Amino acid sequence: MRMPKTHSRSMVLLAICVVTGGLVFYVHKSSAAKQQRLQQAQHELAMIKQAISSHLIEWNRYPDESKSATETLILLKTPIRGGGPLLLDLWQGEEEPKDPWGRDYCMLPGSRERPPVFYSSGPNGKDEGGYAGTDDVIAPETIAPSDQQPKPSSLK
Repeated sequence: MRMPKTHSRSMVLLAICVVTGGLVFYVHKSSAAKQQRLQQAQHELAMIKQAISSHLIEWNRYPDESKSATETLILLKTPIRGGGPLLLDLWQGEEEPKDPWGRDYCMLPGSRERPPVFYSSGPNGKDEGGYAGTDDVIAPETIAPSDQQPKPSSLK
């Protein structure tokens, strides 16, 4: 028994609609996941920035500029003075903190007078120095580094 032409056309049209709908859903879902990772990175970086400010209040100086980004983050995860509260309570149980893409955070070293600036290399994974206009993710309200600042130190 042969199907009418209208029925065949309807089936083809339905298949096209299903495929198109699937593509639209996939693109929307992947865009939402990217946005969620960006927001998570900004949140974590804001928490790091707050922990650095707390370190300044507690110790009257910024973290040691000779430490790497990883060492600084681990320092901020360590309880202060005799089992006090943690300055940074992210990544519990993880030895080395990672950004939402699973990569090391990057840092522009600070000094006694200037805090270190942490940033994520972002979705593309390229360390572009935390500059504005790149896909690097910086903490909200962080001024992009100037050309005079030292080269970034990766968490390696």
